[in-house]
Amino acid sequence: GQGEGVLCLAVTMASQPPKKKAGGVVTSTLVKANTVRMGVDGSMSASGVKSVTITESTRYTAHPSERDGLLESGQSGQSSRRAEMLAAAAAEEAEGNNKPVTVTRAFRKLFSWGSGRRGRGFFSGKRDDDRRRPILSEMTVDDALEIILEEGDGEYFYGWWTLICTGVLSIYASVIAFEYNMLTFVAPCACVDFFPDASDSVLALKEAALWTAFYTGFAVGTMIMGPLADAVGRWRILFVSSLMIVVFGLLSAVGQSYEWLYYTRMLVGFWEGGSAPALDLLAEFMLPKDRGLVMNAANVAFGLGALFVIVLAQFTIPYYGWRVYLALCALPMLIALVAMCWLVESPRWLVQMGNEEGAMRALRTIAKRNDVAMPCEKLIIPRYAGIEQEEVKNKAPLARYYIYMMRSWRSIKGIFSQKLLKRSVMIWILFSGLYGAYGGIVIFDSDVIGSTGYTCSFDYELQEWLAFSEIIGSALVWPIIDNRRIGIWGGRFGAQFWPMMVAGLSLMYYKWDENSSMRFAMAMVSRGLISSAVSVCGIAITEWYPTKYRATGTALSGVFCIGSYIPIYWAYFPYSAGIIAEGLGVVCFLSCIPLCFLPETAGLDLSKLDEPGADLGVQCNTRNVDCCGDD
Repeated sequence: GQGEGVLCLAVTMASQPPKKKAGGVVTSTLVKANTVRMGVDGSMSASGVKSVTITESTRYTAHPSERDGLLESGQSGQSSRRAEMLAAAAAEEAEGNNKPVTVTRAFRKLFSWGSGRRGRGFFSGKRDDDRRRPILSEMTVDDALEIILEEGDGEYFYGWWTLICTGVLSIYASVIAFEYNMLTFVAPCACVDFFPDASDSVLALKEAALWTAFYTGFAVGTMIMGPLADAVGRWRILFVSSLMIVVFGLLSAVGQSYEWLYYTRMLVGFWEGGSAPALDLLAEFMLPKDRGLVMNAANVAFGLGALFVIVLAQFTIPYYGWRVYLALCALPMLIALVAMCWLVESPRWLVQMGNEEGAMRALRTIAKRNDVAMPCEKLIIPRYAGIEQEEVKNKAPLARYYIYMMRSWRSIKGIFSQKLLKRSVMIWILFSGLYGAYGGIVIFDSDVIGSTGYTCSFDYELQEWLAFSEIIGSALVWPIIDNRRIGIWGGRFGAQFWPMMVAGLSLMYYKWDENSSMRFAMAMVSRGLISSAVSVCGIAITEWYPTKYRATGTALSGVFCIGSYIPIYWAYFPYSAGIIAEGLGVVCFLSCIPLCFLPETAGLDLSKLDEPGADLGVQCNTRNVDCCGDD
C-alpha cells in the first residue's frame, strides 16, 4: 500500500490486502515478494525477499529534522523496518553463498581483502555490489553501524572489522596488566642492582616508590588525556600515547641510575593514562546486545598480557638482565601503534561533535573493512548534538588548541555537574577499591607467597599459574556478562559482585588454612576472580557515561586509583601472610558496596545516555531485581 509518508511495497506474489492502522501505518503479510524501499528524497532500491513474512510496515515522519531516529514503529513488539531490511538481505544472499568454509577460501579472502579488492568476489561466491545504491538516503549512526556489522561476512564474528578493532584495542586494555606484572620483576631487580648493600627495609621502600611513581604518572596522565580524548577524539590520543609509551619504555631500559628509572617509569605511567579511551572506542563500535561478549575479549587479553610478561621474564631476566626485559615489554605497544592505522575515529563521537562528514568517512571505512556496501548516503544528526565541529573550522592552530583546552575543561565540569557527580563518586570508590585489591593481590602473590627475599630470582612457575588464573577468571564471566534474565546473578552487576565476594572469601580462608596446596588454590581463585571483576568494571564504566563525557569519566576513574596506594603498601607491610590476605579480602568486600548503587547496563543502547532527559543518577537498584531472574 502507499499513502502519505508510508513506505511503498511492490508485491509480486500472493499477499493479504493491506490494512491501515492508526497513525498512518499499513500492515501487509508478504510471501516471496520484491520489496521496494523508498527514501525520503524519493530514492528507491529493490531486493528479493524469499519466504519472508512481514506483519507490519513502518512509515517515515514528514520532516526528518524533527526526529532523532530514522524510523517510527507503528506498534511496539512488531518488526522494525531495519529488521525487514536485514531479513531481506539475508534471504537474498542465502541462495548464492552456500559454500562451506575452508582454509583455502579463508586465505584467498584474506589476500583479496588485504590487497584492496573486495573479499566478496568470486572467491566467496557473493556478487560484488559496489555499484549498488545505498539502501536508504539517510539514517542514524546507530542504524548504519548496526547494518554494517550485522551484514558483515558471516564467516567471522560480525566481520573483519570486529576482529581488527577488538584485537588492536585489547592490547591497550592489557597495558595495565603489563605494568603491574612487569614491575613485580623489574622493581626488585633494579633495586638490588642500584642498592646492592641496602637493608631489606630500604629495598622494600625503594620498590614501593617505583610503584608509586607509576601510579602518580598514571593518575596525572588520565586526568589530562581523558578530557582531551573527549575534545579532539579517541583515535588521536591513543596513537600519540602508544608512541610515547614505546619511547619512554625504551628510555627507561637504558638508564644507569635509580632516579632515571623512577622518572622514566613515571612518564610511562603518564602516557599509559592515554590508553584509557581504548575501551571507550571499542564500546562505541559494538552492538548493544553483544557488547559485553566482545569487550570481554579485552579482559582475556588482560590475563594474556600478565602471562606474557611473566613468560618473557623467565626467558629474559636470568640470561640478559632486567634492562633487556624492560625494552622487550615495549614491543606490544609498538605493534598496537602500527595497527592503529587500520582503525578510525568513533562515528558516535563524531556525530556528537556535529561532524557528519567525518562520521560518514569513518562508517565508509568500517563498511570497507567489513566487506559491505555503505547503507546510507547521509546521517541524521540528533537535535542534542553539539556544534563543536563548527568551532574549529578555519581556525589557526593556536586558536584550535585553545578551543580543545576549553572543551576539555567543559568535559571535566560535566563530570562534576549535579547530574553526574553522585554517579561519578560511586564509580571512583569502586574503581579505587578494585584496582587496589588487584595490585595488592599481585604483589601478595609475588612477594609474599612466592617470596625469594629481596633478590632478582623468582618462582616463575608459580607466577605463571597465577597469571593463567586471570585468563580463566575472565572466561568464566562470558556466559553471564550480557545475560540480564538471571537477575543479580548475571549482567554487569553479577559479573562484578560475585567474583569480588568469592575473591574476598578465598583471601579470608587463606589465613585459617595452613595447607600449602589449599593456600595455592585460594591464591589462584582470588587472583583470577579479582582480575575478572576489574575487567568487567572497565566495560561497565564505558556504559555509565554519555558519549561527550565518556573518555573523561573513564579517565578520572583512573585518577582515583590513588586510593589503591593503601592496599599496595599494605602488601609490603611486615605482617604475616594471613594478616595481609585478610586485609585484602576486606578491600574486596568493601568494593561491593558502591556497585549496589550503580545501574545495570547490559544491553544498553549508548545513544540513550546522550538524550537530554537521560537518568544519570544513582540508586540502590538491586532491590528492584528478582534475585532468581526470569522464569
